[in-house]
Amino acid sequence: MTSQQPITVRFDQDLTVTNHLGEQMNFPAGSLLHGTLFLTPYDGPLGVREFQNPQFIDVNFEFQHKEKGSIYRGLLTPCDLWPVSGATVQTDVPGFTPEVGPVDGLLDHREEWRCILLDGSHHGFLLKYIGCSFSLMIVDDSVLVRCRYYDPTVGEDLTIFYTKKFVEMLFLKAPRLYLDDADAIEDFLPHGESYVSIEQ
Repeated sequence: MTSQQPITVRFDQDLTVTNHLGEQMNFPAGSLLHGTLFLTPYDGPLGVREFQNPQFIDVNFEFQHKEKGSIYRGLLTPCDLWPVSGATVQTDVPGFTPEVGPVDGLLDHREEWRCILLDGSHHGFLLKYIGCSFSLMIVDDSVLVRCRYYDPTVGEDLTIFYTKKFVEMLFLKAPRLYLDDADAIEDFLPHGESYVSIEQ
C-alpha cells in the first residue's frame, strides 16, 4: 500500500545534486522545499522477495524547483532505514501509527553500532546477521521509524523508535542496474550510480 503525504523538506546545509543529464539542482542551507511524498514497500528491481515482507521502499517525491515540476525517484534499503551509530532512540512511542511497512531485512555490516537511550545509557553490538523489520510514520519534517530487530546481547527481539529527517531519505544516488545478455536485470547496487534520479 502506498503512503501519499504532503511534506516540507528542510535543508540544514547546502545540497547540490546532479541528474543523469548532468544538470544540477542547488538547495541552500536554511531553505524549504514543499512537495508530495509517495512511499511504497516493494521487492526491489529484481522483484524477488527474500523475507516475509518486502525489503525495499520505492520513493517518489514530486516538487517544484525554479517554477518547474520535478520528481525524484529512488529507493530505501534496510541499511538506509537503520539508525546511524550514536543515534538517540526510544523504546516506546504511544500513539505510533504505521503508514508504511513492515519492510524486512538483514544487516551484516560487521561494524560496531551504538545507540543512546533517553535515560542517557548506551547500548551497542556488532552488526552481524541482524534481522530487522521497519515501519514508518510521517511526523512534521521527518519520519518516525519503528524498528524491531534481533538483539544478540539479550538473545531476543527488541523494538526501538527514532526519527530520520526527510533530507536523509531523499536525493540519494540512483540504483545501478546490471543487465544480462537478454537485457534483463540480473543484479543491482541500491545507490551505485554517480547521479540522482530527478526528472523535470
